[in-house]
Amino acid sequence: MTDLFVNDECVLEDVRLILLDKDGTIIDIHHYWGSMLKERARLIVSRWFSDSDSQAKIFNELIDVMGIEIKSGRMKPEGPVGVKPRPFIVKVATEVVRKNGAITEEEEIEKLFKEVDLQTANDILPFLKVLPGVEVFIKECYEQGLQLGVVTTDITERGRKTLQALKIENYFQYILGGDQVNNPKPSPDSVNIILEQSGIERDKTVVIGDHAVDLEMGMKSKIGCNIGVLTGLGTRESFSHNTYHLIDSFKQLSLS
Repeated sequence: MTDLFVNDECVLEDVRLILLDKDGTIIDIHHYWGSMLKERARLIVSRWFSDSDSQAKIFNELIDVMGIEIKSGRMKPEGPVGVKPRPFIVKVATEVVRKNGAITEEEEIEKLFKEVDLQTANDILPFLKVLPGVEVFIKECYEQGLQLGVVTTDITERGRKTLQALKIENYFQYILGGDQVNNPKPSPDSVNIILEQSGIERDKTVVIGDHAVDLEMGMKSKIGCNIGVLTGLGTRESFSHNTYHLIDSFKQLSLS
């Protein structure tokens, strides 16, 4: 039997399954999405506005609407990127292109997003920074025989590529992206799918995430324990009504 501790205090006895968000929980969300959105905006601008004097303005407008603060380069807590599903990001990017006088459809923007996926798939490592304590905790879970899953709003294949690039994919039994569910976070769909596949009891399951939607998903799933981590988009205030446990980093987690 393995128990989960936060700052040496047991928060769940006999834990069997731990589900992690990806961006802001496993990897540095600001570095990852800041780099990814710049690639998306660069392709869009070069496609429709290559002769425009306002290229820089449109580029910044795309970055802003997809969810990155221009001055700080950090993600906006409200998203949409990292919070909303991919079709929503495609929609707002399409609206910017149209507003600036070009004719396009959401399907064309999605094709450019897929180009970025393909371009980065073979060399995604420069986009990735693992957050403090994550690898140690994941390996400890594996050694204790716990099952691990990733539940992300990102597409499943990119989630898998991320874990492969970091050489930690083998520790995870489940990788579920927003493209695999009818209803994304905070809906409990993702958790319910993995629980059904694993056969593990809800009260032996933990959700760890950096945003209130992660914890709301866990609570709607009625799992045993929800933990918010302050390494991504969430703040103490945003988590105040959504979790019983809050940590600064994975270094505060341990198993026994």
